[in-house]
Amino acid sequence: MKGKIIYVLVILISLFSNIYSQRSATHTIKNFDRNTITNKYSFDIYSISTGASSIRVGNSSFYLDYNYNVLSSPVLSNINSKYTNGSPTGDYNAMTVQVVSNKIAVTISFSGNGDGTGDLLSTSNPDGERICTITLDISNTSANANLSWDQINSAMNTPTYQALTNTYSGSDVGVLPVELASFTAEVKENNVLLKWETATEIQNYGWEVERKMNNQKVNSTENWLKIGFIHGNSSSNSPKEYSFRDKGIKLSGEYLYRLKQMDLDGSIEYSDNVSVRIKAPLQHSIEQNYPNPFNPSTKIKFTLPDRSRVNLSVYNFLGEKIAEVVNDELDAGYHSVEWNATNVPSGIYFCSLSAGSFHEVKKMILIK
Repeated sequence: MKGKIIYVLVILISLFSNIYSQRSATHTIKNFDRNTITNKYSFDIYSISTGASSIRVGNSSFYLDYNYNVLSSPVLSNINSKYTNGSPTGDYNAMTVQVVSNKIAVTISFSGNGDGTGDLLSTSNPDGERICTITLDISNTSANANLSWDQINSAMNTPTYQALTNTYSGSDVGVLPVELASFTAEVKENNVLLKWETATEIQNYGWEVERKMNNQKVNSTENWLKIGFIHGNSSSNSPKEYSFRDKGIKLSGEYLYRLKQMDLDGSIEYSDNVSVRIKAPLQHSIEQNYPNPFNPSTKIKFTLPDRSRVNLSVYNFLGEKIAEVVNDELDAGYHSVEWNATNVPSGIYFCSLSAGSFHEVKKMILIK
């Protein structure tokens, strides 16, 4: 008889152990958001039933370690409706958030004002159901959040305190990203002046400037051309201004620009696109070479109102052709070429531009 009793107890203990071991929940913090304009930092708490047995939630507390020197005044939003007073779906009185011993403490109060069984914890979606969103004030936008679980003190319980295994995932070092406050583009003849400003920067290595003609889908990754690089200010808690002048436009049309911001750790982020329209000039023209006098090279700029066969040649004082700089079919727009006179003696020279019926000459002086 005694042996049978022991055998039955062993079976019962085994059954209860199996039931209890099948109850588990995983809690996740995610969706970290930092707004350096309003100086707010927020994140979500999610929970999901991950065991074989369902879970009904009772009095529960979540504790989170964080950088309390720069984050303060936690408030709740996006609270799951079943954790509020008078919820038709759950037996819960309230949810609160406060700071306890330099930890963020979220508590859910089980009141048993319904059938006393609590509400089922979700088993669906990747992370289950959102419990709440917590938002804090940022007093130092250059600091880290250092948000992580206090797994020792945190616990989600059942109404009858059945055995429940809690696991925790997610954390946020919280380095504030580069906050781009503005990004503009302005046309200056065939040049485009890009300007942008940051509100804050952390580990900002710099910016690659990219351009493409708007002849494809705006979000297409094709045909983006790197046209320059501007170094960042690494880490800064004050606004910084940047600029870049694109001197490589040769065709009329609409152009898109974007910034590829790179952190010191290699991570990247793209800005929104800005666009400008380059109009073809109304008439032919050739500017005076620059510099003038020069040694040994100089730049010559000219404009074409339409696509033309262009010949740009250099003659000496006797009318002899010294160099043929351009002899090609060129598109309408603004053009710039360079003539290098390394093997040419000092003297007065003449730059002759012919494009269709247009012809004009500029005098140049080479001094060595």
